[in-house]
Amino acid sequence: MEPVRLDRPRGKGLAVVHVCIVCGHESRNRLAGDDPIQPDSWEAVARVQERATRFRR
Repeated sequence: MEPVRLDRPRGKGLAVVHVCIVCGHESRNRLAGDDPIQPDSWEAVARVQERATRFRR
């Protein structure tokens, strides 16, 4: 699975869309930036968004 873009599912914050590099199946994982135990990295989220923006052009 490779992260390819960010999505905003029905007003529930942001989610990272992953695509399987073998079969193309997509899955979404909501971000947990405010999780006190294991928060998501906002730097990694920014890299996903940057890559998605580059490929859209």
